[in-house]
Amino acid sequence: RNRPTVIGGHSDKLNNKDHKDNWTGRMRINVNGQVNDQVTVKGRFLNEMNFKDSESSNTSMDRLHVVYQPTDALSLDIGRTGVGLSQTGIFMDEDGQYDGIVGTYDNGKFNLSAGYGRQAGTNEVVFTPVDYHQYENWFVKASGTVANRINLSAFYTEYASKGETEKMAAFLRGWGLNSKADNLAIWGVGTGIDLGGGLTLEGDYIKHADQLVDKAAMWTAGLTYGEVDTNKVGSWTLGFHYVDADPFAYYGGVSAWDMTDLLDYTMNSGVKFWQAKLGAAIAKNVELDAYYYFNGKVKKDSNIYDDPDDTFGFELNYSF
Repeated sequence: RNRPTVIGGHSDKLNNKDHKDNWTGRMRINVNGQVNDQVTVKGRFLNEMNFKDSESSNTSMDRLHVVYQPTDALSLDIGRTGVGLSQTGIFMDEDGQYDGIVGTYDNGKFNLSAGYGRQAGTNEVVFTPVDYHQYENWFVKASGTVANRINLSAFYTEYASKGETEKMAAFLRGWGLNSKADNLAIWGVGTGIDLGGGLTLEGDYIKHADQLVDKAAMWTAGLTYGEVDTNKVGSWTLGFHYVDADPFAYYGGVSAWDMTDLLDYTMNSGVKFWQAKLGAAIAKNVELDAYYYFNGKVKKDSNIYDDPDDTFGFELNYSF
């Protein structure tokens, strides 16, 4: 699948980069090899470039895994794959890289998955870079459908980070948190409800169970109308979501949302903001998306941090 993406026009006040525009391109090529009826080898080549600031591009393989499926309901996924935990994608999404082993049972109405490995992703915690891939991780997730209209999900995940978080805990205590060295541990629940007429109500509540970030929590809720089907020219979707995140609630997360500038504020001051997104199939296999993050407010230390600027962007995706 070939998915060039163009993003433009956002400002990053947190890092003192006012009105910085990014114009980036991305191409993905999926490769599948059927070994036998039960085993498939999957790979994905990724090429990314910045049209403004770079004369060259970077190519990597962000997927390489073996899927063993002995029955229609059971599967075992080994290698560099992807894991999605939150309902809306705000905390951890399957588009990221998860190096490990994932087992899944899915009968169409109920899904149970568990995995062990390392999650690729970084955050800056009070301007201190943290690489999640250095920590072993495990997770369990369950989801199911009720009355063919209500989807419910819940997850728990933990990073083996306690041995390396004493300095971080001491640092965070200086920022007013009741922090102790601990494994990063996060649980969450989510739902998506089909209201009929093309409307879907969805949301997530995510909370830290560890003592490192003082049980910080975040939640999001919103409405989405319609759905984009790139085989149906003219199909479209429009959604609005509200986010409320305590300081450091995003610690451990790798979001699926288009731009995480405002979520990054949770790693310092906490943040509240709105998100709007419009998508449409403008031609067969071509999707145009536009999004706007607005009315952001810091939740703590407003004497230190300015409220985040509004952020907007657009994407043009095509597949063949």
